[in-house]
Amino acid sequence: MDILEFKIIAFITIFLSGLFGGYLSFRIAASKRSDRLFSYGNVFTGGIFLGAGLIHMLQDASVGFGKYDFPWAMLLCAFGFMLIMLTEKVVFRVHEKEEQLEREIQGDESQTRLSLPSMLAIILGIHSLIAGIALGAEDLIRMAFVILIVLVSHKSSAAFALGVQFQRSRIPSRRIAFTIVIFSLITPLGIVIGSILTSLMSGGNEALLEATFDALAAGTFLYVAILEVFEKEFSKPENQVVKLVLAMLGMILMALLAIWI
Repeated sequence: MDILEFKIIAFITIFLSGLFGGYLSFRIAASKRSDRLFSYGNVFTGGIFLGAGLIHMLQDASVGFGKYDFPWAMLLCAFGFMLIMLTEKVVFRVHEKEEQLEREIQGDESQTRLSLPSMLAIILGIHSLIAGIALGAEDLIRMAFVILIVLVSHKSSAAFALGVQFQRSRIPSRRIAFTIVIFSLITPLGIVIGSILTSLMSGGNEALLEATFDALAAGTFLYVAILEVFEKEFSKPENQVVKLVLAMLGMILMALLAIWI
């Protein structure tokens, strides 16, 4: 199997994993059990993100920038981290101001309830696009495989979370389904963009492009793991030990994967 065939398989797999997560949200979102299952899956995915970002992607980015004296990989990783944080803070601040204004004018929260899940979709979409470009820019199957594992686990859980948020906001099912489909396509779109950019590069610039997006994606992975997953999940008092074990298992899985990949 060559790298192009692998990327085609990754395109289809990631898209289907997003649809599957969205489908599950329709099936079990109404039950209390869904919250516990999502929480467990979320911390396990967080461990995978942490391990993949530090052990695989940041390491490969550092090798890609190895001929430079400046720590470009670390800087771009920090930039990726800050980019998602800035997006989240700006987007949610705008949302809060709009919500407050609508409350004052209308005295009704029914309109504002529609926007919060949409804001979450935007933030997750930006991260998904960067990660997809990183996968598309890869020229080695071993590294693309690592990114694929991370993206499949995250895409399904993120689509599930989006579906649950939309349903709890009483958004029509058609709109939820449309949003899930679009969200599921964002990462595959990133794969296409990354592949096109790589094909346009020459003279060793492909390696720099790959290292750049590996570092950026590593930063977004760390942000999602630390601030989006661990901070929120471990702020809840329930099942702390189980969550910690699952998070460590996810990270250990990525560490073991480094032995063979």
